[in-house]
Parts: sequence; C-alpha cells; structure tokens
Amino acid sequence: MERIAHDELVYAAAGSEPAQDPTRPGTIAARTDTGWIVTGCKVFCTMSAAADVLYTTVTFVGAEGGECYGDALVPRDAPGVVVHDDWDALGMRSSASHTVSFDEVHLPESALRGGFRAGDAVSFMERTLNAGLFHAAAALGVAEAADAAARVPLGRRAQLDPRSVTLAAENVVDLSAARAVFSRAAELIDEQHERTPSRSRRTSS
Repeated sequence: MERIAHDELVYAAAGSEPAQDPTRPGTIAARTDTGWIVTGCKVFCTMSAAADVLYTTVTFVGAEGGECYGDALVPRDAPGVVVHDDWDALGMRSSASHTVSFDEVHLPESALRGGFRAGDAVSFMERTLNAGLFHAAAALGVAEAADAAARVPLGRRAQLDPRSVTLAAENVVDLSAARAVFSRAAELIDEQHERTPSRSRRTSS
C-alpha cells in the first residue's frame, strides 16, 4: 500500500486461468539460485494494460517440499511478460481485462510472498474473504449510482406511468436486499477474523 501511494504504482490482479483450479494455479514459479522463473498464462486480468505490477498467483515448491500457493509481484515491463490486446467485451471494454502470458520471467527471491498448501480450500477461502467484499462493494456502488442517475430524470416527469414507477420500486427493493446481504457478509467475515486472528493475519499479508 505504501508503494502504491508514494510511487503512484498501479497493481493488477493476474489470477484467473482457463479451466483452473482456484486453489492450485497452473502458472508455475520455479526456484533458481537467485530467485524465481515464472511461466504460465492468465486471463481476465483487469487493468493489465495500465498496470505497473501484476499481482500473479503461482504454484511453487515450498522449502520443505510439496506444492504451495503463492503470489508473485511481476513488473509488467519485465522481459517475457506479454499483455495481449484481446479484450473486447461488450460494455466492459474500458476494464482492459486482457490475457497476460509469462514466458520464463526472471524475478528476485523477494518477489514471491505468501504460501499455503496448494489445494487447501480452507486456506484459499480465508485468503480471499476480504477480496470478495471489495468486489461486492464496488458492484453495489455502481448499482447505487445507476439507481440515482435513473431516479433524477424520473422525478422531473410531469406524469409518471405505472410501469416506470413499478421498475423504480423494484430497484429500491433489490438495492435494500443487496445492502443487507453485504452487511451480513461483512459481519460474518469480521467474526471469522476474530475467531482465527493468526490465520487471518497470515492469509491477508
């Protein structure tokens, strides 16, 4: 967070893969004498076109053996990183969620962080709890802004047709339900962090 604020860096998540097991990334970080070599391919990498750093999920062999799940900080301009100009989704073009490939990208040892046993669904869920809230908050904010934008011109009409009133009312109900679900989910996540503080600190770092 300090680097993002002070150096004005843009980070983009590179986690999704075709036909993936979320708990066991197909992108591999192979250990070398000086660090890591990352090889693989990611899809739906939002903001990849503007990113300075790609926050990349990888599978690597831990110090004690066995496959582990981790995150590698990959500079977008590193040799071997290719951001493919293949994102043209209707209504979402500006997200720039291009495919990104990594062809033997060399990284220092400090570039890889985290680490839990690959395939461990509980550890994966613990790690991603907060991220789910962030995505939900953004989506709810977009929905609230769209509702506000629609209601302003609606309120200026001299006459309101029943269909428009019904749709506006249904949207109010949907937004209220979404806020309630979001609030309850946040409470449950807070309770989980309180029950397992050591695990929460480890998986969110």
